[in-house]
Amino acid sequence: MANKTDIAVRSRLLKLTRRLGVIIARYKRLDDPAYVEKTLQNVLNKQLKKYRAQLMPVVQEMFTGKHVDLITADALAEFVQSADKYLDSVKINKSTDKMLTNSIKKEFGTTAKSLVNGMIVNQSAKQRQFKALVISSETGAEEVVAGQVGDIWETLTDKYGQHDTVLFQSGKKIPLETYVDGKAITMTQEAANMVVMSESARNGISIVQFSSHRSGDSCSIHEGKFAFLTKAAKTQFIKDNPDITVAKSFHTVEQVRGDSTHMLKFNCRHRLIPAPIELFTPGQLDKVPESPGLVDSNREARLENEAIQKERAA
Repeated sequence: MANKTDIAVRSRLLKLTRRLGVIIARYKRLDDPAYVEKTLQNVLNKQLKKYRAQLMPVVQEMFTGKHVDLITADALAEFVQSADKYLDSVKINKSTDKMLTNSIKKEFGTTAKSLVNGMIVNQSAKQRQFKALVISSETGAEEVVAGQVGDIWETLTDKYGQHDTVLFQSGKKIPLETYVDGKAITMTQEAANMVVMSESARNGISIVQFSSHRSGDSCSIHEGKFAFLTKAAKTQFIKDNPDITVAKSFHTVEQVRGDSTHMLKFNCRHRLIPAPIELFTPGQLDKVPESPGLVDSNREARLENEAIQKERAA
């Protein structure tokens, strides 16, 4: 990404992060068990509603603001530069540029909306369960082992997090400010990858290559390897190019994104590079490596990825 774009994006996101911090601090009493215990649920519901109303526009702006236009424009320019080495002519007209930018903003905006709504839903569930368990504890219900309010709150916080916690399906929890900071760092890569996926397909390119920067985490398994845009693209390519047998080992981008390595996950810095290997010279084609097997989801891989995130967030 061009330096002037980098500076503009980081400056804008820094201002928004500060606004986010002010809003989060404003509702810190939602993390106070004594306050939650004595406050009626309908009052807490109204506070959560206000909290969401204040969070949503800031998070949406972070994910879909004008800086995304700058990022997308640079990503399109980089795609043209990469693809021009193989294709006679690669052109991006203004209507395509605008359509692609809107598509990226829509996807980022959906992520932002789900993020904020998920936080509010989790905190509402936490409050309701807390109140129910406290009442049960006070009446001597057997299902509550610890009658101490603090113990109950701590257990639920371990499950749902605090009022600024982003909770992943895997159970992993990180503060919202840490999440958006990491998202800001990788937003350029994500936008660039979306551009490559879209424009490669539009220009008849069905294969991409994962960038390589000597990663020290599980991304290294896929670094420098190749992948198909879709399963249908793989089927068609193998049919049209039976002599390029190495392609049979390639996974799809979604398959790699779905395995338990860090590649293309949150805070990953790798990019996709258009790679029409059917246009490679014989010498270039000989250097194309076979792709390794996909890494199944397992405890060791998850722990490694979580450790990487914590290290980068520190």
